Amino acid sequence: MRNDFVSNLSRKACAAAALALALTSVSAGFGLAQSSYPSRPVSLIVGYPPGSSSDTLARAIGEKMAASMGQPVVVESKSGGSGNLGTGFVARSAPDGYTLLLSTDNPITTNVHLFKELGFDPIKDFTPISIAASNVIVVVGAPNFPPNTLQEVIAYAKANPGKVTFATSGIGSPHHLIGESIKTKSGTDIVHAPYRGGGPALADVLGGHVPMGIVSLSAALPYIGTDKLKIYAISEPERYPSIPNIPTIAETFPGFFLKSWLGFMVPAATPADIVAKLNKEVIKALKDPEVVKRLTAMGLTPVGNSVDEAKKMIAEDLKIRGDIVKAANLPRQ
Repeated sequence: MRNDFVSNLSRKACAAAALALALTSVSAGFGLAQSSYPSRPVSLIVGYPPGSSSDTLARAIGEKMAASMGQPVVVESKSGGSGNLGTGFVARSAPDGYTLLLSTDNPITTNVHLFKELGFDPIKDFTPISIAASNVIVVVGAPNFPPNTLQEVIAYAKANPGKVTFATSGIGSPHHLIGESIKTKSGTDIVHAPYRGGGPALADVLGGHVPMGIVSLSAALPYIGTDKLKIYAISEPERYPSIPNIPTIAETFPGFFLKSWLGFMVPAATPADIVAKLNKEVIKALKDPEVVKRLTAMGLTPVGNSVDEAKKMIAEDLKIRGDIVKAANLPRQ
């Protein structure tokens, strides 16, 4: 009887030991797989066309990441739906670190308030790697538009309700939301003219076909200091070092600031150690003097924050954008 009991204990002990060994082997194999990341090319999805600021930033950072990680980082454009197409593609991708997203703030913090069917959840479906850069936005005027300051623009718009149009890169863009905020805060009836990109929007302002535009500084830079374009204000909380004579929107509307940014994301279930590695690589690339120079020339300011800081920033922006959309009574598409 005792021998049978001992024998049973032995068998159970052996089985437990075998199970523990198997689990240890699986765990070790998993850890080995993670530590060898990346072992093949990484896809970096951009939700906007080639040549856009998103595409340029993705290529600048991707080149440095590829050199550091020893694997190609292949930039792919999947544009459409105000950035929703590429964003949705990454949301549905395998959470293995081999499909990354370079997103603007638009699909992550604004589109959820503007689209009935988004196809992804900006919080539940993604883990941010890092906010890579902030984008300075400027309010500009056509050379033949009479106002010379933002205050004069507001006075002109009040005297001519419904007759002042502002061009932007599209519905839901931070440029659009800045215009809507100015409209709400000033009590004016300025009219939004959405374009398919900042380039065409600015072209029509330069040509005098549209009186006003709200565009990225990178697009306006070549015309600053010329008689081809009037620069009324910037979106930053403080005056920008390279154009200190341009006032901020906050100087007209105290406390105003709407962040515009570009950031790296992965599908939500991506292992934490891979996210940490990617965060390290992105921040490393953003400190490279060559990258800093390229971004600065584009009117972008390198950021490179932690995963938790990026999560907090996105959560705050979601609320701010929602409040602007609600105050402006913008319809869902």
